[in-house]
Amino acid sequence: SSGPVDDWVPISPDLTDGIIFAPRFHTISTVAESPLNPDYLFAGTSDGNVSRSLNGGSIWDNITGTLPDRYITSVKASPNNQNNLFVTVSGYKYNDFTPHIFKSLNNGSTWNSIAGNLPQIAINDVVIYPGNDSVIMVATDGGVYATVDGGQYWERLGNNMPVVAVYDI
Repeated sequence: SSGPVDDWVPISPDLTDGIIFAPRFHTISTVAESPLNPDYLFAGTSDGNVSRSLNGGSIWDNITGTLPDRYITSVKASPNNQNNLFVTVSGYKYNDFTPHIFKSLNNGSTWNSIAGNLPQIAINDVVIYPGNDSVIMVATDGGVYATVDGGQYWERLGNNMPVVAVYDI
């Protein structure tokens, strides 16, 4: 049997804005690896940054672009197309209740909102259906919502399910 792993080494620089107020305000809040290409790595931060590495962590690029400067709750690479990437955001810390969910068709070089008719609550997680990037489910502070048309129209899931915060799908 082997002992504890003591040889952790960083594979990125600081992907946050750096320590401005205190370390707890500037942390990595979510990480993801593409299910289609293990060299594609993504990270989101509590201070609104999204970064990617397309070479297993050797080089990182900030791909925040036009995303709102808010807490990144989830970054997910598509299980269907290695160029598609999804990001969810919470603006509560800034008194922003806009439902933020974005899709990129080019691994984060550009972003488009796919929030459609989602209610004014934070989105905490996202799952993309294997086989179809138009079928998406999100965990929100008001339950789970799903779309079958890529985010134009969303419906709340669950018969008689109470309105509760859901943080993970």
